[in-house]
Amino acid sequence: MKISIRPCEPHELSFVTEAIDREFILNKGRRSSLKERYPNVLSQQNVKHIQIAVLDRSICGASVIKSFNYVEHSRLWRGAMVGMVWVEPSLRGKYIGKELMGAIKSVLENENYDFGVLWSGKPSFYQQNGWFICDSSIYCEMNCTYGANNAGSVFCRNVNSVDVLQLEEIRSNLEPLRVIRDHSDYQVKPIPANDVDCFLVSSAEGDGYALVGKADECGFLYEIVAPPNLWDSIWMAITKEYETLFINGQAGTPLSNWLSYKHKVTWQRQEKMMWLRISQKAHDISFNSFYIPYFDRI
Repeated sequence: MKISIRPCEPHELSFVTEAIDREFILNKGRRSSLKERYPNVLSQQNVKHIQIAVLDRSICGASVIKSFNYVEHSRLWRGAMVGMVWVEPSLRGKYIGKELMGAIKSVLENENYDFGVLWSGKPSFYQQNGWFICDSSIYCEMNCTYGANNAGSVFCRNVNSVDVLQLEEIRSNLEPLRVIRDHSDYQVKPIPANDVDCFLVSSAEGDGYALVGKADECGFLYEIVAPPNLWDSIWMAITKEYETLFINGQAGTPLSNWLSYKHKVTWQRQEKMMWLRISQKAHDISFNSFYIPYFDRI
């Protein structure tokens, strides 16, 4: 069985999208195509970073790379997220996934990335290809039943109606470690959310915001970026909007500690974020402080 791995051609994108949708959307009873959810990666502009596996002229596997820049205080890193790895069910166990991951590693090396990052609940497959777990992600679920009643001057609106430059300015002032985003990055709707709300507050004490995905009566808190004196008002605004809240955060941050102490949030560790060192400078660090918010992941 001769498998070839190569970049997706523009005319093949619709087939690849349909195949990935069957795997991650239709087979799991979800709604909305991944092309609608992630227009920043499943697009003609990114087609060269979609690797496909071909057997007898038929596409039988695929994986997606999302390029991004990561700021670590004064250092800028070039990263690549890897996701949406799919192999035709009848051909699983034939090393197609291994071939895809080998091709991705070659792409990252040839295009001078510093590191790769992905998320998996089955790390052993990726560990044999040089990836390692280093994950400070934490998670919890809570019922919003205690009746917050004063959200102050926090306004909730769809993220697509918010000035992206304003959000990026807030992030640059308050987040010394962050993924740099552009307008297309704010158009994503991470699974399982059907839309994304932005809770925005501007005051004499400073500006801040929160991003929360929503699906029916559930909210998915991706991040709160604000001065500490605004956390309470943003938190109250969020908990008024949803019956159940799923919270994503990073262990050991002032915000996660505040949520534990002030609102009795009980965190669970994730241990799903995996890294691959590519550049020489990436071999000189531990990645312990690196964190990719759920909103940015593919």
